Amino acid sequence: MGGRGSLKFFVYVGALLATPALLLLPGGGRSRGLVIVAALVLFGFLQWASPRSIEALEELFMLLGTDRPVEHWTGHLVRPVAILSLAAIFGRYFCGWLCPMGALQEILHRPRLRVTVPPRLDRVLRWGKYVAAAVLVLAPLLFQVRPIREADPFTPIFNLQRGVRVQSGPDRGSETIPFGQVQGLDELAESVPGTPPLLLAFVLLILLASIFVERPFCRYLSPVGGLLALLARFAPVRLRLREPGCISCGACAPECPVQAIHMAGTPPRPRISRMECIACRECEVMCPTGCLDFGAGPGRVSSPE
Repeated sequence: MGGRGSLKFFVYVGALLATPALLLLPGGGRSRGLVIVAALVLFGFLQWASPRSIEALEELFMLLGTDRPVEHWTGHLVRPVAILSLAAIFGRYFCGWLCPMGALQEILHRPRLRVTVPPRLDRVLRWGKYVAAAVLVLAPLLFQVRPIREADPFTPIFNLQRGVRVQSGPDRGSETIPFGQVQGLDELAESVPGTPPLLLAFVLLILLASIFVERPFCRYLSPVGGLLALLARFAPVRLRLREPGCISCGACAPECPVQAIHMAGTPPRPRISRMECIACRECEVMCPTGCLDFGAGPGRVSSPE
């Protein structure tokens, strides 16, 4: 691993390890806006997290399905193992703070144009990410194939800085050149399509939906989100409601970007799905009595699902 590669690696792993401190720090949620912008730039467009979480996890499960000696795994294990093990402790904070795909959707979202997904439909659509998670795990583990990577809608977006593929010559293959070196439209017209039309349409659909629905891919289709949600169900550190201080104002529920909170009971109290919660702490910021916080220990989380 070269010097620049080492820097990228340590920045990424350092972010994974340091972000939980912001979850536990009083008022730490107020810094999330800066963190998600940095994640989008560094781990998305600049690809300091390459291979990204989907690719790293697929590589891990592919290795688990082979008989390669463990000493050959070291370089492939750190990122996916860190993501999975930290999710088992702190829940889906990777989704809410460090995932460049989630950050892009959140930045595109326009609150004034928000469309609230009906609760019944929301519960049905959530299953999509668990189906995707099953493919993420089983396809490389059992069949040594990586279909999720090929269908990742964010690959075309985060590969833009690499340039465009153009035909090198009549009897030669194609090459990738920076956009600034494209000589004219004729050269672009002869370029080799780098993104299948269906995937491109999927990308545009996700980006358009993000304007109206907060984080649609994260909530309904993300294989990484589905896998981390299963681990988050048992995470000891989580969003907690200290019920004696709750005044049933309901200010927290509409602030949740993934509809992980709903009011229920008499008097109504927030019910928090730890599997859906992405640890963004937006609800905690809005709570007028401070009865919501992020931590371990006593607290009421009514719905692990």
